[in-house]
Amino acid sequence: MAGLVGAAAVVLVAVATFAGICWYRLGTVPVQPTGSGSGTTTYLLVGSDARTFVSSAADARTFGTARAAPGQHADVIVLVRVGPGRRLTVLPVPRDLIVSLPDGTPERITMTLGTGPQLLVNALCSSLGIGVDHVALIHMDGLRSLVDDVGGIDVYVDRPERDLVTGFVAARPGWNRLDGSQALAYVRARHLQVLRNGTWTAASAAADERSGRASTVLTALGRRLHVGPSDPVQSALRIWELSGAVSVDGGANPLVLLRLGDAMARIGAADRVTLPITVHGGPVPTATIDRAGISVLKEFSAGSPAGCSTRIPVEADAAG
Repeated sequence: MAGLVGAAAVVLVAVATFAGICWYRLGTVPVQPTGSGSGTTTYLLVGSDARTFVSSAADARTFGTARAAPGQHADVIVLVRVGPGRRLTVLPVPRDLIVSLPDGTPERITMTLGTGPQLLVNALCSSLGIGVDHVALIHMDGLRSLVDDVGGIDVYVDRPERDLVTGFVAARPGWNRLDGSQALAYVRARHLQVLRNGTWTAASAAADERSGRASTVLTALGRRLHVGPSDPVQSALRIWELSGAVSVDGGANPLVLLRLGDAMARIGAADRVTLPITVHGGPVPTATIDRAGISVLKEFSAGSPAGCSTRIPVEADAAG
């Protein structure tokens, strides 16, 4: 009996030590969340395009170097709200959406991450009216590693698709298995082409929206990223990969991450909200929200703090 108790104690110490190492390995980002009101929790998932991870020649050819592309932008912005009864609602935010910064300056929301996640959080509050409780910053190489760790993900396409810039290829209609590099190329695609009648043609601007594809990848990843006692070895490996792939706000704790993991596992069944937008071409593409989008934002952000308000440039105003 004493031997069994001693063995159990050793296991508990090992588990606690491993959890502590993973928690220490998890990066933190300096941000003060605005909060989303009682009874709800809103997670901000941000995909950073920082090239600080690039060290190999292959990655330099694919992504560019930190020297050639310094700083970071919000490549992907997805809001996940957990409401009463654990109801999930997901809102992808287009990276090129024009928002009003807290001082009233118009800016593409992707650019706000350049000074740190706090400006992004503040812009979501002051312009879209959405308060945030926790932030998870996902790094490009981290997403790639996570997808590889779960054995790849399956993505459905109506027709063959490709992006010659990022290297994404879905060779056949229907389900395609993507490894980590292909999943990342799919999320980052901005020059997507589809095969119609034997000819590659540019996808529509509405279809070429990174946030929608990011939501697809996160959904597929969440379905396969299971962590539990039934497979402790694989669970440990995935926890290790996750701790190196994500940085979180300083107010997060292991319980917060468990709840976020639960939300990720159920994201495939979440209610999906789409912002009605108009995409404007040009050397630097931009997007403005249509008037119908105001009511969408107000419904999603219901209960957010009074300091958060919907004050976003709309397409009708921009056109006038």
